[in-house]
Amino acid sequence: MDITITVSEKTAKNIQIRAESSGKKLDDFVENFVEENFQDNSGEPDGETRSFMRLQGMFSSGLSDTSERMSEILYTEDFDPAQGFGTDK
Repeated sequence: MDITITVSEKTAKNIQIRAESSGKKLDDFVENFVEENFQDNSGEPDGETRSFMRLQGMFSSGLSDTSERMSEILYTEDFDPAQGFGTDK
C-alpha cells in the first residue's frame, strides 16, 4: 500500500539524516519505522518485546496523589535528602 505524508522541512532533514546514519535508503528506513511502530501486536504472548506505544501507562499505579505525598513516600524508603538513596550512611 502506498501512503503519502507531508512533513516539515526540518523533520524531512532529520529523517534523511537518520536513514543515512543507519545505512538504509530513505524509503526502506521509513518503511521499517512504520512497520515496527504500527504492527499488530494484539496476538503477542506475554513476555515478548513490547513496542514503545504499548508501554504507555504500564507502570501507572492509578494513584494521583503521589506528588502530594512525596515526603511521606521518600522518608518511608529511608531517603536522606543530602545523601539520596545511597546505602553508605
